[in-house]
Amino acid sequence: MKHSLPEGLCHDQDQAHPKILCLLGAVTLLLSGCWTEAPVESANGLLGDQEPADQQEEVILPAAFTLPYDPDQTLDPVTCADGMQQVAGSLIYEGLFRLDRQLEPQPWLCQSYTYDAASLTYTFTLRSGVTFSDGSPLTAADAAATLRRAKSSQRYSARLAHVAAVSAGDGVVIVTLSRPDSSLPALLDIPIVKSGTEESLTPVGTGPYYFTTDEAGACLASHSGWWRGEPAPRSGSPSPPPGTGRPYCTSSPPTRCS
Repeated sequence: MKHSLPEGLCHDQDQAHPKILCLLGAVTLLLSGCWTEAPVESANGLLGDQEPADQQEEVILPAAFTLPYDPDQTLDPVTCADGMQQVAGSLIYEGLFRLDRQLEPQPWLCQSYTYDAASLTYTFTLRSGVTFSDGSPLTAADAAATLRRAKSSQRYSARLAHVAAVSAGDGVVIVTLSRPDSSLPALLDIPIVKSGTEESLTPVGTGPYYFTTDEAGACLASHSGWWRGEPAPRSGSPSPPPGTGRPYCTSSPPTRCS
């Protein structure tokens, strides 16, 4: 089967494996922690409140693109297979931090943080007004649940080896270490999913797109409530993906691929 994930994803029945099609527009889709954007100011120091730079270039995602994925495998960013599932998931899920081009951690779903050296405790304050694609608010319980799962996962257990405990407070995630680790914020680009949806093949995320289906198949549709604004332009008439004879699907709700 040919499986691709544009803003509309088209399913054909004549092939047995996913096939990479093409990617249009100026977007960089790498694995978790490597999805880059225009450089921003580094956080001012390790400790204390860490704020994103006031002046950030606008994030522009393309009007149309296609991506491969395996519909029989989970998109859960904590447990999914390496490769194409992670690339697709980078449009659906976001972490507490993102790494800039200098590999410095920049607060993302995290608004600010503090560190208490005496108790080896980080307190991460979540950004207000962030919602999942289903409209529910991002909570500290969601973030803490993902980090606890990540700590016991094959993918993230090594980087979180010195995390002794993760708990949730009122809008804050509290991480207690077993030994000092000044690099922890740079390690927390782990994508957050809505607690309770992790068993689904397509857990709910806060990112600019969300996975949906209709009678014509599966699509990525733009998340109109994304905290950074409208994720994709709505102008232009995209051409069919080369070699497919199919139109791209660019509207939200997504246009059917036929």
